[in-house]
Amino acid sequence: MLGDSLLRSVIDYKEEHRPDLILNFVRDGVSKTLRQGENDGKDGMEMGGVAYHPDKKILEYAGSRMNLVYFQNGEMHELKADKNFIGGFDAEAFEFSLQTISTQEKTTFYLFSDGFQDQFGGEQNRKIGSKRLKELLAEIHQKSMYEQKVLLEIFLYKWMNQQADNQQMDDILVMGIKV
Repeated sequence: MLGDSLLRSVIDYKEEHRPDLILNFVRDGVSKTLRQGENDGKDGMEMGGVAYHPDKKILEYAGSRMNLVYFQNGEMHELKADKNFIGGFDAEAFEFSLQTISTQEKTTFYLFSDGFQDQFGGEQNRKIGSKRLKELLAEIHQKSMYEQKVLLEIFLYKWMNQQADNQQMDDILVMGIKV
């Protein structure tokens, strides 16, 4: 709730739209609100932010432990997030970096939490893993977004239900956008 409130504040009231500056603002707000410099509070969160500029045909990205995966011409690329959390230890000593990609060509990009890849299942009751998730995205990225949603849900359902006692371990977010 704190992260959502800070995010709305910086976008709606400060009218900031650059992803790295938004993440810095949210990080500072979390740190100050939780008084992380005054106590042992090391709570933090992961976040990724994008800004799309159709007039310039560019996408700006900044991330806190949440990579951005994108496809152009059938080829997968990945922008690595900064390793620091929003909040947590030494939160104020770090500035998030801004990365930019050209969208001159048809581009499909994805942000996802670790929830999908951390689900247990399969024949050996292991996590899906980031490699398997990226392979799945590579297989489906050219389909409509609705078809991708359905295919991701079917994959997850089948994966988790190969073992009788598997329950969802974490929140799951996979967000894909075509430009």
